[in-house]
Amino acid sequence: MCEALFTIGLTVIYWVFQECGRRCKLKALWLVFGFIPAVLAPIWAWANDVDGFWWLKMFSVFAGICWAGWLRFTHAGRIAMFRSVVPWILVINVGEAMLVDLLHTGIEHQMNALAAIMLMLSIPKSEARVRVEDASGLNDLQFDLPRSWIVGYTLWNWSFVNLNYPAYAGHHLAILFAALIVGWFNPKIWLQARAATLGLQLLCYASNPNALLSIHDASRWSNGYVVLLAAAVACLWILIARWIKCSIFSPESAYLAGVMHPTA
Repeated sequence: MCEALFTIGLTVIYWVFQECGRRCKLKALWLVFGFIPAVLAPIWAWANDVDGFWWLKMFSVFAGICWAGWLRFTHAGRIAMFRSVVPWILVINVGEAMLVDLLHTGIEHQMNALAAIMLMLSIPKSEARVRVEDASGLNDLQFDLPRSWIVGYTLWNWSFVNLNYPAYAGHHLAILFAALIVGWFNPKIWLQARAATLGLQLLCYASNPNALLSIHDASRWSNGYVVLLAAAVACLWILIARWIKCSIFSPESAYLAGVMHPTA
């Protein structure tokens, strides 16, 4: 019960943070995710034993948030070439984790890497799916992703954390839930919410990873059955979602639906 309440409470905190992020202006975003990490990086390196993956993840996520802010609040968001970078930021985000799994042996790591590859292949690369919505006054960066993909990403990413950083699986469950809630109601701003929640967690981790573990350590959640099941479920979900999508948009199904007409 305590762990469930912890996850719910932390999920609310991350959800509130991403809502605050939606209302921030460009200077505030660049200050929090650009200037402060650049200044504190030497201190983080001296004070904490942070592995290479986390350094790569931190600064790729921070750079992505700064890029998104530039698109949201400047004329750059109207230029297709700059918007076309957004899908590739997501590809890089998934690819970084995939490489970590590929460096490990074990069927669960291989299944998780396969899930990551399928996710990357199914990310829409067209800049037409990326736009800045300013009608609400929030300048949301929208990236049109299907809910099935978002769910698959959530399953895969939690499996990745549970496999490689099991102590933080509880924290990351809350991070993923917060973004998933946003994405379920408005899939187009899921990526923006995902970046904000992950960015906050990375800032906290870099500042004091032991403090996060003192709040909650999920190491006992992880065992051979759990990590294998999590990877299998993620892989199966993404595989089925891709198969359904291919079936729906195949020429045969389109013909049966009356969208296409037979030709001689």
